Amino acid sequence: MVTGLPAPAADAARDSIAGAIAVAERLVVPELAGSARAAYTDAMDFVLIACAAAVLVGAVLAVIFMPARTPEAGAASVVAGRARKDAPSAR
Repeated sequence: MVTGLPAPAADAARDSIAGAIAVAERLVVPELAGSARAAYTDAMDFVLIACAAAVLVGAVLAVIFMPARTPEAGAASVVAGRARKDAPSAR
């Protein structure tokens, strides 16, 4: 973390990675750019791990709660769907 920035520059650097990089380039403070990039990638690591956990939980819940389909039931529903499609429609 870099200290001693003017208040408007510090606010811009806190708001976003793009703001921090812009402030670092404008004020020629390479430590700020490095710190901002490190904070961004650390946060992205956390977010990606959280998303992976959410997907894993969703997959487990789907396996647990989705109704099982036997091959015979699947074939019967396909045949029934074809029969409805081939039936004459009432107009």
